[in-house]
Amino acid sequence: MRFGQSADQEGVNLELTPLIDVVLLLVLFFMVTSTFQDDAELQVDLPQATADPAAGRPDPLELGIRADGTMVIAGRRLERPDLPTLKAALREAAGEGDQRLVIAADRATPHEQVVLAMDAARQAGLLRLGFRAAALPDADPPDS
Repeated sequence: MRFGQSADQEGVNLELTPLIDVVLLLVLFFMVTSTFQDDAELQVDLPQATADPAAGRPDPLELGIRADGTMVIAGRRLERPDLPTLKAALREAAGEGDQRLVIAADRATPHEQVVLAMDAARQAGLLRLGFRAAALPDADPPDS
């Protein structure tokens, strides 16, 4: 019985060809997938505005909705925040023309009131809506 290495066995050979192939493939992969930053600058002459963009446009009509559900249109509080009253008040405040409406409410405002305001605005013909999140100031008492 022989436990030692025989004379006819050769030493362990490590093939370098597959190792070189893998290394070259990794180098090629990283070269292809890397991005090169091009710091070329382009001079652009932008035109200057000659008129105020807000000139000629009326201020938007603001509808404020408080957390308790009360509604304020142009500083005047509505006595009943229901659909017919709100629709009539929006038509009266908007007048004629293409008026914009901004619905101002905070996070404590019931979602139902905001949807009611959007529905009333659509029925009143105010199709350009905007939203503003803000605390609302006190308003005049409702008209009787």
